[in-house]
Amino acid sequence: MKRTLLTLLLVLPVALTAWAQPRPALSCPDVPGLAPLLKPGHVVLLGEMHGTNESPAFLLDAVCAALRDGLGVTVGLEMPRSESARVDAFLTSPGGTEAEQRLLQGPIWQSSYQDGRASRAMLDLIERLRAYRAAGLPVRVVLIDDPSAPQGRDRAMSERIQDALAAAPDNLFLNITGNVHNRLTRGTRWNADYEPMGYLLRQSMDASRIISLNVAHGGGEAWVCFGNTPSSCGIKPMRGRGDEGHGVVLLEEPEGQPYHGSYHVEQLTASIPAKGTPPTVAITIDDLPYAGGPQRLDDAMRTAEAFVTALTRYEAPASGFVTGANVMIDGQTDARLDVLRRWRDGGIHLDNHSFSHRSFHQIPQIAYLDDAAQGLLFPESLMREKSDSVRFYRHPFNHTGNTKAARQAFDMFLEKRGLLLAPFTVEHADYLFNRLYVDARERADSAAMTRIGEAYLAQLDTAFTFAEALAQETFGRAIPQVFLIHANAINAAYLDQMLDRLQARGYRFVSLDEAVRDPAYDTPDRYLGNYGISWLHRWREALDLENRLRHEPDPPRWILDAYRKLQDERP
Repeated sequence: MKRTLLTLLLVLPVALTAWAQPRPALSCPDVPGLAPLLKPGHVVLLGEMHGTNESPAFLLDAVCAALRDGLGVTVGLEMPRSESARVDAFLTSPGGTEAEQRLLQGPIWQSSYQDGRASRAMLDLIERLRAYRAAGLPVRVVLIDDPSAPQGRDRAMSERIQDALAAAPDNLFLNITGNVHNRLTRGTRWNADYEPMGYLLRQSMDASRIISLNVAHGGGEAWVCFGNTPSSCGIKPMRGRGDEGHGVVLLEEPEGQPYHGSYHVEQLTASIPAKGTPPTVAITIDDLPYAGGPQRLDDAMRTAEAFVTALTRYEAPASGFVTGANVMIDGQTDARLDVLRRWRDGGIHLDNHSFSHRSFHQIPQIAYLDDAAQGLLFPESLMREKSDSVRFYRHPFNHTGNTKAARQAFDMFLEKRGLLLAPFTVEHADYLFNRLYVDARERADSAAMTRIGEAYLAQLDTAFTFAEALAQETFGRAIPQVFLIHANAINAAYLDQMLDRLQARGYRFVSLDEAVRDPAYDTPDRYLGNYGISWLHRWREALDLENRLRHEPDPPRWILDAYRKLQDERP
């Protein structure tokens, strides 16, 4: 009796009179198969993979549909009851940044172990529920988790749901938890005695009022933990589970099954933790003014325009690394300087990528140092026109020297000229995709261009997933990423979509200067190998961590095979 009374006090809304106002009209997505489940006094248990955008969005679709149909709704979230006061205060607030920051001070949001329950998508869900309440709609929110409950988490969650049902018996109860908790059957593959929340709830109330659904999806990514330490958490690839689509599909014979059916979403996308600031990425572009050869002057200006347009649209700072030989071409030097000015005037900071783009590992040291010094000519003169200066040097091929003496000599070169060495942490073989893309364009094969472009965008996601996980594994946290691409045709065509994808991953765009101020970039780089590998791998060597270079994701096999074929056919 005492527990029920306490629950009533916790979930009772403070603005009951607002619910007597006329309801605003709601426009809700049409979710096939959902409407028959939305009944007063019934319980819908949604199982999710933590850390995605899609499951919280599906829950919101269900809330919207129930409210539109005149129901009151209670929403159960798998968050600790100890956070209830903060959540209730946010729900009754006018919203905004200050209210959000007060909410985010709670332990679940600030914990170093982020398992996906305190994601940006969950924060957005709570904000939407707040907005519904502010509009006078009958929405209650109850936090059902109690990790320290003596009777166990699942039993405590089952009891919490029953209390909430007693507090608002005519409401529809929509609940979202990890998809183990909402199972209706006893036992799992790893624990035959496990009694999930769904199973316990079914034993304690009229089972006909309960529907339990598991998420079905076409694969993708989620922010999850594969262990018990913060470093085990991050954006991870997910294999598909069920057909892609949207809607609810119930089993014809659910008796004895862990769920009554499934709710279908499209491919999963990861939702990052809501705490703190979003992850950041610096865009760096090599081989300015254009990496397409001397015969491509018109393409050079079109590429600059495309890059500037996309970067401006997403307010993304960028550093462009100038290769002198790409400027000093007979009969085109002045025109190519104008292309460089277009880059600069579009907000791209010009930096040094050497003059002739030769490898540090293949020419004498003194010749290389001289070539690096000559590389300053064009970017320095153009930045001085704007009272600015070159700040970074990037080695061609990221060949940074394969002997200690060579590394030391170049460090002295940089120090003397007040330059910093430009690192990178993620790239996705754009030169390779570009070769195939340009070939298809020259053959006017639009279908091939589209297929290559789609594979290129998919490789972007794959490369960032790997880099994010490797950074988390190396430093126990997200770090600013430095993304390396080239001033070429495929990026001119797809940069807008690439930036959109990065923004969808939660990234904020920053300058290279800001990115390298992160303490991770103070980690020593002692790599003396012959390859132009990511700084993440270099830092792991310095920190005596496992070599993960062999785990770098390759482009699809058909892309690699097509590229090799083109290379073999070159005269």
